[in-house]
Amino acid sequence: MGRLKRMRKSLHFVLLTLLLLLFTVQLGSQSSGATVSIAGLPTWGQDGNLTGYVYGTSTTQVRLYAFQFIPDEGWYQLGACNAIDIQSTGQFTVNATPGIMGRYATRFSAYLVPASLPVPCVQAAATIPFVYQQNAISMATVPRVPQYSTLTFGGLTWFVKTAPVQVYPGPQFFIQQNAYVDSQGQLP
Repeated sequence: MGRLKRMRKSLHFVLLTLLLLLFTVQLGSQSSGATVSIAGLPTWGQDGNLTGYVYGTSTTQVRLYAFQFIPDEGWYQLGACNAIDIQSTGQFTVNATPGIMGRYATRFSAYLVPASLPVPCVQAAATIPFVYQQNAISMATVPRVPQYSTLTFGGLTWFVKTAPVQVYPGPQFFIQQNAYVDSQGQLP
């Protein structure tokens, strides 16, 4: 019985060592010194550009792809499914609101991947594809907090949902001007 316990402990130690080695190799293969950072994005509900910088790599060796997450819709690739141009200074700029729903995106992510990597176009996906996540040399994600209007009714403060296209629950439109309390404190 004692020998069996020692064998199990040895096997656990070997497995843990192998896992640690695999993680070290995986992390080491992606640490090239290249970095992507997101420097600016438009205020929630507004049109504008996503801007940032790429450092520590030749722009001919990598491609940059950016994504936005729109609640009730999913992840969308920015830049018309093309790699985003990186200037010689490392700066990049891409339209963060190519469609009206882009104004309501709550998260932006940028992935720096090897130039030779074939990647899919992402439109209305539940997640960013594994190929981006697994092969990223560097990635950055920035949340963007919604600026909801509120109204007070029934002793509580309620957030007013807005959406210029039909979304769930429903699907239906959510129009801010239709949510108000009248002079008697009632929801019309």
